[in-house]
Amino acid sequence: MPKLLFESILLVTLHMCDVWHALHKQEISGTDAKQENQPTTKSDQTQNTIVNTNPTASQSSKTNNQATKEQNREASDLASQKSIVTSVSRCLLYEIQSSQMDYNLLQELNENAAMEYHQMTDRAKGLLECMEVMNSQEEQLLTEFSKIGVIGKEVDDLEAIIQKLDDYTKNLQAHFELL
Repeated sequence: MPKLLFESILLVTLHMCDVWHALHKQEISGTDAKQENQPTTKSDQTQNTIVNTNPTASQSSKTNNQATKEQNREASDLASQKSIVTSVSRCLLYEIQSSQMDYNLLQELNENAAMEYHQMTDRAKGLLECMEVMNSQEEQLLTEFSKIGVIGKEVDDLEAIIQKLDDYTKNLQAHFELL
């Protein structure tokens, strides 16, 4: 998923650079057409007058100078545009890589947390099983304790009977001795 996001952002950035480049070219060509049609200073007006007096030689040198200046300006504009696009692209790439690293870290943290919760679930299941075993053992012990209680009561009753029997035997012996 992050790779798809990265590619989409890169395509959008490149498209924006193309649009910006096209608009910038239109601005340059629009200002060049205005500058070519209108003289801006007195020296330009004087040159236009001189050019009009000797149109063939003067116009060709002026055209060559303008073409060279135009090419130099376009080359420097293109270089600056490439530099801007490269800088923006690098910046976007670093931002995307930073976001991608954040997402990878977050994914690792989520996986670790999920693993911890899974282990805690296993421990809780083990504890529940132990608790069920202990509860069943407690029930067995309670039934045994109740049996022990019944046996203890029977032992007490038996001791009482033995005591009565012993007293009766002593009385009988004492009575037999008297006779």
